[in-house]
Amino acid sequence: LSNRNRSTSTRLGASVTGEGTGIGPSSCHSSATAAGLSPEDHAKLTKADVRRLARKQREAAWATFNATRPDDKYENPADVTAIEEAERNMGDFKLKSDPAYSVPEAERMTPQRKRFQMLLLEETMHGARMD
Repeated sequence: LSNRNRSTSTRLGASVTGEGTGIGPSSCHSSATAAGLSPEDHAKLTKADVRRLARKQREAAWATFNATRPDDKYENPADVTAIEEAERNMGDFKLKSDPAYSVPEAERMTPQRKRFQMLLLEETMHGARMD
């Protein structure tokens, strides 16, 4: 192993020889022995056969993992209660893009409000000029 691989494998908790890291000849032995082959039978295997065995083992591992997944219709009760709580405490938000939306009277721009707004703007401009 190079120093780089050695430091990586020791950080990950594997031994320095590369066992379990997929580096070196030990990785192909582990897949063949896990498949139930003796060392003599493993010596007769080609690299393609070893890879094929490893692929089958990965497929089996994924199949067992996917079998433990919950059903698509399953809903976590904690999530359901959290969503219901959020919906109960959420405010009433009106969408301005809604065709039925009308601006509340308190937020409508009237001529008096616009005149007052212009007066404040003129005062601000006058104050800026005097400074």
